[in-house]
Amino acid sequence: DFIQQLADKIAYMLEHNPDLLFSYFYRLDIDEHKIESIIFGQNPIPVNIQLAHLVLDRQIQRAKTKRKYKPDTPVDWME
Repeated sequence: DFIQQLADKIAYMLEHNPDLLFSYFYRLDIDEHKIESIIFGQNPIPVNIQLAHLVLDRQIQRAKTKRKYKPDTPVDWME
């Protein structure tokens, strides 16, 4: 399962290299408040699983945005 693989990687990075993990979150443009609410929240779901869902949701949102604003025809920049 993709979510579990991502969650395992996130758990590893939380323990061994959290600065790099948070820089990835920043590059993915994941809302800092959402990350904080997961890390400091009281949800019974493990933090790494919640963060994996957050990453996946953000990637889906980015793909939808790209599709929405993608031009119908390729732009010829040489004209």
